[in-house]
Amino acid sequence: MTKISCEIIKDLLPLYHDGVCSDQSKQLIEEHLEECETCRAELAQIAADIQMPPQQPSAKEEGTAIKNIALHWSKSKLRAFVKGVIIAAAVCGAALGVYYGLFCWQIVNVSSDVIEISNVCKMADGRIAYNVRLTDGYDLNYVRFENDGKGNFYFVPLRPVIKHKAITQNGLHNTYDEFDIAEYNANGQEKGIDVAITAVYYGSPDDCILIWKQGMELPAASSEVENMFNYDNVFVINNSQQQIISIGIHFDDQSAGMSNGDNSPLKSGEQVSFDLPIDKQTAFAIEVTLASGETITSQSFSLLPNEQMNLYIEDKDNGGISITEH
Repeated sequence: MTKISCEIIKDLLPLYHDGVCSDQSKQLIEEHLEECETCRAELAQIAADIQMPPQQPSAKEEGTAIKNIALHWSKSKLRAFVKGVIIAAAVCGAALGVYYGLFCWQIVNVSSDVIEISNVCKMADGRIAYNVRLTDGYDLNYVRFENDGKGNFYFVPLRPVIKHKAITQNGLHNTYDEFDIAEYNANGQEKGIDVAITAVYYGSPDDCILIWKQGMELPAASSEVENMFNYDNVFVINNSQQQIISIGIHFDDQSAGMSNGDNSPLKSGEQVSFDLPIDKQTAFAIEVTLASGETITSQSFSLLPNEQMNLYIEDKDNGGISITEH
């Protein structure tokens, strides 16, 4: 019989071990194994490599394994949730930061090419009024004040990176404004700036338009402009429990009054205000009318231009009322 090589026998050994080879092949393999120590060792190794099926776990072990799997899954789920929350918060924060930086952060200077200054005039109290209009049609929400300490004062208009169209006709993009050089000088001194302001500009220091400079001749403001900046300067606070029907003011042969219109009493704690259009020190008096018809007139008070005064109506111990400045 022809001798079969070890390589062929080794290929047939797994089938021989599992008992699935033919009878003829089995006989050939066994004859070869009787004479070949190497192939016998190979067969022994095949038998050793085949493991017995693992022992089935007990019910207790299965329960412990399931609990461990569930615990691991829960921890993994929690970690994934926390990670998701952190990532979502980071994404939202980044998106919010981008939105704020592009749409809300006022950092872009408005070019002087679109700034139009007109109707610069001097008011009776020395303030300077002017009209500013931005001609590009975009809105403006912020103007920064800047004093360079060298006598120059700037109104610096700022916009976000992405600007939007103006939706109203008037606003900071188209408005009348005023400034008081004396007030700005006083504010500068409080901040340690001793140099008086000699020029006022609209725009950044590198790109601006002159509004006013010392020695400039300005026309007097019209009555419309004067009235535009005529603010209430006398405030009367009612702290009385009495039935007050109206509160009036008298000055320079003029008078003005305030009531509810239906003769209902003014509420305690209610405040009324009056505008005294004055350009010099002016005396005035307050007149209070009670529900009984009695009229009580205060002492004379004195008010200076650009000054404000708070007066209080209070009950007296004798049943009357007093009108005093605190």
